[in-house]
Amino acid sequence: MNIGEYRHRVQVYTPTETRDANGGVTRVWALDDIRWCKVMPLTGRELVNAAQTHSDVTHKIFMRYYAGMKASYKLIQADHIFHVLAVLNPSHIHDEMELICVEQATANMELVGTNDDGNVVYNDDGATVLVSR
Repeated sequence: MNIGEYRHRVQVYTPTETRDANGGVTRVWALDDIRWCKVMPLTGRELVNAAQTHSDVTHKIFMRYYAGMKASYKLIQADHIFHVLAVLNPSHIHDEMELICVEQATANMELVGTNDDGNVVYNDDGATVLVSR
């Protein structure tokens, strides 16, 4: 692990479901942590190999070990939103994790507005997503 390559500030979001007054379920994404990571778009050969397991893989994200990281989490880096598809621990010594991700275009999400902190708020299939600027 070359710590100098961890130059991307990434927000880690966990899904949380809450019940509304009518008994419906609303999913919101809660900020869990902010980490320095290495975000790498996949090359052509890596995309072909990744397509064997996940047809929509676009990026690998490396971070220091994060206990509890799950494939259901979202990562946000600047205005890029990544869905975690798989969590790998290649060294098996809990020092670094490799996350297999797909980038979601924010253009496909409904822009709701901004909140009091200046964060951009999107609607992603009924779930609220905040993108810090």
